[in-house]
Amino acid sequence: MDCLKNNEKVLTIPCTSKEDPSVERRYFGELALLYDAPRAASVKAVGNVTTWALDRTTFKSILQQSEDVKQILYSKFVQSIHLFRDLKLMQVNALCNSLTGKDYEDGDVVVTQGDKGDAFYIVESGEARCFKDGLEVSVVREGDYFGELALQSDAPRQATVKVVGSLSVVKIGRSAFKRIIGNLEFDKVY
Repeated sequence: MDCLKNNEKVLTIPCTSKEDPSVERRYFGELALLYDAPRAASVKAVGNVTTWALDRTTFKSILQQSEDVKQILYSKFVQSIHLFRDLKLMQVNALCNSLTGKDYEDGDVVVTQGDKGDAFYIVESGEARCFKDGLEVSVVREGDYFGELALQSDAPRQATVKVVGSLSVVKIGRSAFKRIIGNLEFDKVY
């Protein structure tokens, strides 16, 4: 298979060869899945080729089993969030290792007002609406966070967060957050 950038071949991906066992199975497309980025190149088959594919959710769930890969998956994302801008690299790595990803579908409720809260959520992609006493008070999108009161106190959830479309979040529990980061000043309260 040929990788093309601006219609110029930049790389050839060899297929597994029965005649030459030193030719290893190759892969492509991992960077777009890791960083939720646009494809950097086009891949064109040269002759007959059989491929296997993984969707982003499956790919991430497989990779999340490794702490090193969690750091790769989440480090750039975590550092892009204003709340974490002053963290040391060691804190960012520990935070990344403690994050758990979860995907939601349209209409799913992530947290419900009045429930006991013990986790903090960061929106990785998608959108959700926050309702307090039945009234919409805000919308959260990529890079936004909610559930911070659960980390500051034992207060119940202050709002219901309902998914619009699809939503991918990463979350961390109170004890891990306080152990890694301590107390932070939060800009907003839901």
